[in-house]
Amino acid sequence: MESGALGRVIEVKVPIPIPLRYVNVYAVECGGEYALIDSGMASFNSAHALYKGLRSSGVDPRRISRVYITHFHADHATMAPLVHEVSGADLFIGRRELEATRNLDVEWVLDALRDGYRRHGAPEGLLDALVGRHPISGTAGMYRELASIGLRPVDDGERLPCGLTARSTPGHTPGHVVYVGYGAAFTGDHLLPGITSNVSWFPMEGFDALGEYMRSLRSLADMGLGRAFPGHGDGGISDVRGRAEEVLRHHAERLEEVLRALDGPSTAYEVASRIRWSIGSFDALDPYNRIFALGEALSHLVHLEAAGEVEEVGDAPVRWRRIRANRSRARRNTFS
Repeated sequence: MESGALGRVIEVKVPIPIPLRYVNVYAVECGGEYALIDSGMASFNSAHALYKGLRSSGVDPRRISRVYITHFHADHATMAPLVHEVSGADLFIGRRELEATRNLDVEWVLDALRDGYRRHGAPEGLLDALVGRHPISGTAGMYRELASIGLRPVDDGERLPCGLTARSTPGHTPGHVVYVGYGAAFTGDHLLPGITSNVSWFPMEGFDALGEYMRSLRSLADMGLGRAFPGHGDGGISDVRGRAEEVLRHHAERLEEVLRALDGPSTAYEVASRIRWSIGSFDALDPYNRIFALGEALSHLVHLEAAGEVEEVGDAPVRWRRIRANRSRARRNTFS
């Protein structure tokens, strides 16, 4: 665990039991009190590291008055009930996040993901792993506690205490929020250094995760911010626009790769198996990462469908095929 003061911002690296290893929790001082951006994942090791890191940086955990949650994922949100128990802090999260998850009903989310991925060709063994190994599955009790405490929903552009403004940045999740202030953005998983944020299909009618992600990424790039404090990784992001443009190019290339993988009507699972993933071949991925690969392949297919380049055929399972005639028009609409 590492911690250090970054001007008026304090960063604490909190260990999490998933491959990313750490989540960055930030504390900002305001009026003799502190606000946290994200909280970490509920576990003894994480709680110990969070409070030890805060104290070593001169932050009294009892003076935390607010927790601003960027999104509902377990490694960012599920420690918040403990912070509330210690300090009585108010908890904030994007309004759309609450609506999309039915007020953090993660059992519903997992069931809907399982049904959706089954429809798109996932084998039953992988679906069992989805329920058994997904991080939100093991922290369902903390989500119920979060819902019972009552989270304060925030809207795009809303000015918040401690000099922060909420900016809606959907894509990684339907209601992801970036908090802007102190000459920087606290980007959660919206913009990360070194790796790209997973942008997966989410069971919400009409939700084009990748399309919304790219639009909100362009919006972040256009804010003229000099620095970003991300939810994972080291050193922060000093060139927000440059990093955003890198990620946009990555998704443009991935969309082309998905189109090439459609050499005939194929399920999303089959498409995912033909894509070259940075962490290894699809067949070599563990179930945890295979689930995320499938979700990302499916989000790219949904975006290509919205752009008029592919269409669904059949229903059990769904297969996808290219619509060649609309290719040039859709490409201009997608990346102009």
